[in-house]
Amino acid sequence: MRHHFSAIILLTLLLPACNPDKIVTKTDAEGVVVQLSPVWRSSVSEQTKYIADGIGQAFITERGILFPNATALPGKPQYARSYLVLKDKDTGEDIWTWNDYLTDFERLDMYKNRQANVNGTLFYASGNRGYGIDMQQGRTIWKTTYADMWSSVATVTGPDKFYLTLNPIECYNQSIFKPQVNQGELSSGRIIRMLPLVFEADKGKPGGGYKEDFGQVNGMRLISINGEEHLLFNYYDSTPPTANWYTPRMSLYNLVRKTFVYEGLAMKEAGYMLAVNGHLQVTNGKVYDAMSRYTVCHDLLTGKQLWERVFGSLCDYQLATGDKLLTYISDGYLYCLDANTGQTRWQQEYVVTSNLTELNGVVYYTANQRLYATDLQSGKLLWKIDSPDANRNSNAQFRGFVAVVPGKEGGKGRVYAHTGLNAYCYEAIR
Repeated sequence: MRHHFSAIILLTLLLPACNPDKIVTKTDAEGVVVQLSPVWRSSVSEQTKYIADGIGQAFITERGILFPNATALPGKPQYARSYLVLKDKDTGEDIWTWNDYLTDFERLDMYKNRQANVNGTLFYASGNRGYGIDMQQGRTIWKTTYADMWSSVATVTGPDKFYLTLNPIECYNQSIFKPQVNQGELSSGRIIRMLPLVFEADKGKPGGGYKEDFGQVNGMRLISINGEEHLLFNYYDSTPPTANWYTPRMSLYNLVRKTFVYEGLAMKEAGYMLAVNGHLQVTNGKVYDAMSRYTVCHDLLTGKQLWERVFGSLCDYQLATGDKLLTYISDGYLYCLDANTGQTRWQQEYVVTSNLTELNGVVYYTANQRLYATDLQSGKLLWKIDSPDANRNSNAQFRGFVAVVPGKEGGKGRVYAHTGLNAYCYEAIR
């Protein structure tokens, strides 16, 4: 009898490890889903005190989704740093992990890295360090430290080339920040200086720890126009004489013909803190971006401004889809605008904290530390899912990015997000 009693106690202790907390689906009084049973849940942290972070957009391969994974900083276990893990889209199992940093102090920072096709080599830039990562096996193909220096590196990657902004070492040595666009070989990491930037003055203003600060690239996109690849990028020019006054500029460069379609085009006249945020949404021959309190629309081929909206607070995350432009304003409102006119179609009061992504007429994002879903046409709220991990760590809230994958053979798609402790896969609404 004694042995039977001991066995019962042992089985009771083992049950939580064998059967993790079951998450059941719940809705509130308005029918909004506030808790949802996931397709799968998978850890992205070695300990509950470590919060994974460092990726600002979805990187999706045929096999998996790229997530950050938190571990102890070498020699300083009281601090965490994140590395990369590719998780199987269907099961959540780890396919591979990557932690081959050049330095012990390096932290994951992929908020300005842009790459559409990541089935081959992933280009990852952190400061003036660059990495080429095999996305099938998770091995390092190459890694290097560039001679030129950096500040908030913006990158974009195509089939065999990548583009990044660096500050020439000769400028850095003179305490001058005057970045250039560089072109690199995806197979080797080798780079060449390609395009200097157009600035209004010959001398920069003091700022950012430099004697002369000319400005900074904040966003880049690769776009095919009439079968020819183009590089679209925007930046702010800080050279007007008044402190904190910037001229936002945009350039479109034909990579095949090696000529500018337009170069350093002023998106607006110089104004207080008019630094472009660099989200650069492109659809239907139009370019959308935000600067300070302005959301703007320009013609892609000419750079001509088509419309602008001014809001009461800073404009941030954006998504252009079809005839709609979603733009988040930092006073806590998400607006759906007519993409052709800038007029408001609907608005909702959410504090958005991630990219916005759309699947089958539903927009998914994180806001107010939750995972949200909103009907694109009407603005009706469909999901407001609390973090299932907040009881383990109060900082374990939905964060970073949201990814969507269409369904197979007409079925519902999948939605992926993470809390810093676990990655989650949910069945999409449609």
